[in-house]
Amino acid sequence: MSAPWAKPQVLPDDPLDKPARKRIRAGDHVDVWKKSDAFAQLNAFLVSLADAVQGMTVSEGQARAPAEGPLLALVAMLEQVKTWTDEIPLQDFNAQRFGNKAFRELHKRIVAASEGALRDLLTAAGADAAKAAEVAVYWNDAFGNDTRIDYGTGHELNFVMVLFCLRKLG
Repeated sequence: MSAPWAKPQVLPDDPLDKPARKRIRAGDHVDVWKKSDAFAQLNAFLVSLADAVQGMTVSEGQARAPAEGPLLALVAMLEQVKTWTDEIPLQDFNAQRFGNKAFRELHKRIVAASEGALRDLLTAAGADAAKAAEVAVYWNDAFGNDTRIDYGTGHELNFVMVLFCLRKLG
């Protein structure tokens, strides 16, 4: 399979030596992505996740989860987000059209903590901690958009990308 995704000429204004940022921003970028090796690897990863839990109850999955290591560090990151959701008071719903503006405070906290937490996780896993900034791009978007205060399948895919990146990094 060709790998046009890896070539800077796909988005000539976005050299690969710049900090991580979104690269799929238009319909033709999606077409390039769908033909890439990375897309095929992501699909294979998703199939492997589905196969790993097929026929398993949630209780069985929890019983098989490791008691230490990177997975536990990721769970701790999720638990921290949950703690923040409990700490941040909701704003008056009557003054808002969509979502709750309190989400913006949650998102600020997620962004502020993400790179350091991911660096710690990667270090503990013996992986390249320098990749934390790249993984953080996906982590930060996995919880929703702080401008539109929305959440959808694109955000869910960002969380899957966090898992995929962590798997690829070891």
